[in-house]
Amino acid sequence: VRDRLRVAGQTLLPLQLNEFPKSLQQDFKWVMDQLTRYDALGSEGRIEATMRRIQNVTGEKIAQRIVAIYDSLRVAQGLPPI
Repeated sequence: VRDRLRVAGQTLLPLQLNEFPKSLQQDFKWVMDQLTRYDALGSEGRIEATMRRIQNVTGEKIAQRIVAIYDSLRVAQGLPPI
């Protein structure tokens, strides 16, 4: 889960809260807060620092929320959820 969250986090990092529909902004903020929860050490980034420290259960919750956001965006575009 951590490896996949690293990639997802790096992909989501450039996105801004206001780029999401209001109904998803709180979920996106939660995901980003969770992915960048811990301060970086040395040359690592916050996502890497967080991935070193989070528990599997937390990683699963973050992944589930990312999928829920993605599904909601697909439905808003008239596409079926994954």
